[in-house]
Amino acid sequence: MFGNYEYYPLRDLVQSYLMKDGSFYSAQVGYDKNSFVKEFENRDPRLSQTYAYPGWELIYSHTYAQGAGLYVQQLAKNFSGYHQIKGFQNTLSLEARNNLDIPLYRYAEVLLNFAEAKAELGLLTQADLDRSVNLLRTRAGMPAMTLGERIDPVLASRYANVESNQRNLVLEIRRERRVELAFEGFRFTDLMRWNVGELLKNKREGVYFSGLGKHDMTGDGIPDVVLLASSSSIPEVKEKNSLGRELQYYRVGHFGQDVGVFLSDGNSGTVETVENTGTFETPKFYYRPIPQGEILLNDNLKQIFGW
Repeated sequence: MFGNYEYYPLRDLVQSYLMKDGSFYSAQVGYDKNSFVKEFENRDPRLSQTYAYPGWELIYSHTYAQGAGLYVQQLAKNFSGYHQIKGFQNTLSLEARNNLDIPLYRYAEVLLNFAEAKAELGLLTQADLDRSVNLLRTRAGMPAMTLGERIDPVLASRYANVESNQRNLVLEIRRERRVELAFEGFRFTDLMRWNVGELLKNKREGVYFSGLGKHDMTGDGIPDVVLLASSSSIPEVKEKNSLGRELQYYRVGHFGQDVGVFLSDGNSGTVETVENTGTFETPKFYYRPIPQGEILLNDNLKQIFGW
């Protein structure tokens, strides 16, 4: 789950986590241009239990070239700049790593399924919330969800097709489901079930950088990385910061340029992972093709939706 060849988490999920006091992150002024360090301040504790956060210490460095110690986000072409630590055993204990239990069924999913079903039917009560979603929020150290939850404009726009008379609760339960079950294999099937497959076409964004120059990635106010223009050269002798660590240099630019990191505005913006996200065909992509082997066995079966 962690190392030089992991798959990459995205900024969209980071922005889904609430503030520590339960308010919307998207209600913060300028939230869409927050630095990596700023993004993790006063957030739902589950964010820093899921993403490598500023100041996180890497202990088990077997698959990470930078080595153990204070972790600095590694940037690379076609990766977001975020790294996942949920599920990663950050320990040198071989016994701990070899005896890791893998959850096959999550009680949290059962609770979220229950709450979502009741909310979709418009029948969710405060007692229902207290014996489902609020068990998870209490464990995480977050404020309880109530029947009077406000509607987050960002979620309302994303899930515009919600028809329940408890729309506010459906939206917040969807948020809760996303952050609680992050990286556990539920997201794709949730999007299909909610009939919002079009969201898969959204831009896949990574860490935001305000511009060229030095940037602090660990939250101590000391620079860790340097972004250079595409026309610049990475120096052979790298400058060291006040901690005695070599700064990490990256040339940035647009897709098609010979650079190490793609940014949305060339010299600034969010890290871009793919140039084109593709299309989503409705209703075709809500279904899977009938396996060719089954069609050969039964010629009454006909392929559907142009597969």
